[in-house]
Amino acid sequence: METAMFPMNLDNPKFMAPKEDHQYKNLIEAERDQVKGVKIKEPIERMTLPKAENLFSYRFNQVMDSWDTDIHIFKVHTALGKTRAIKDAGSNTLLCFPTHDLKDDVAGRRADKHTFIITPRLPRFESMRLNNRLTKL
Repeated sequence: METAMFPMNLDNPKFMAPKEDHQYKNLIEAERDQVKGVKIKEPIERMTLPKAENLFSYRFNQVMDSWDTDIHIFKVHTALGKTRAIKDAGSNTLLCFPTHDLKDDVAGRRADKHTFIITPRLPRFESMRLNNRLTKL
């Protein structure tokens, strides 16, 4: 025998809730009424893909041509030419990637295959417990 579980009824006279709560039949309806979508506080600046590619290329080259030792982080969308731009970055450049697959892919595309240092993948051991611990670290 299956039992149906319904949300608590807010308009029940035995339920002593604030007066405002009685405009909703239950908590699920109250939550649905509160979530009306995302509020955009500032308009989103949009541009065409070619313009975005050119802007990224310009800013990236500007950073690479400068002599500063600052850290520059580019947070941009896909398909703007990031991989193409960084694959042959200078020897004094440190490239960081979120995954080993992406790191290996970029390293494989570089023209100078033997002039850079690449970190190895995580080792795999026979002990699954040790592998899981390394993955968590």
